[in-house]
Amino acid sequence: MSRDVVAIRPGVALTGWAAFKDVGSDAVAHVDLAVKEAEVNPVVGKLRAERMEVTAIHNHLLGESPRVMYVHFWGRGPAARLASSLRAALAVTETPQRPRQPLRRPTRRCRGPSRSRTRWGRRAP
Repeated sequence: MSRDVVAIRPGVALTGWAAFKDVGSDAVAHVDLAVKEAEVNPVVGKLRAERMEVTAIHNHLLGESPRVMYVHFWGRGPAARLASSLRAALAVTETPQRPRQPLRRPTRRCRGPSRSRTRWGRRAP
C-alpha cells in the first residue's frame, strides 16, 4: 500500500483487532477489520447474514492506494458462533489466513544509552 510515493507497511495502517468476552452463558465480540474498499459490501453482507451488527465504516487515510476502509462490528451469542462469523467475514477478503508467528526474544540485553559521549557528540570526561 502507498500514499502518493510513500510505501506504508501493513503493520502501520492495515491492522485490525477482535475482542471476545464471556457474559453469562453467552459471549460478546467487538471487531475492527481493515479491508479494501471493494471488499466492504461483501464483508457487510456476510456479517449481516451471520447476524452481526455493523457499527461503523470509515477510513483512516486519504489518497492511499489501494483504498482501505475499516469495518467495525459487534455481536452477542455463543463464542463459537461469533468466532465462525469473524472467520466467514475474513473469508470474503484477501486478508491472509495464517497463524501469527510467535514473538522472538531479543538476542541481547538492552543496556540503555551509551555514557561514553555527551549529547553534543564529544567524549565525556
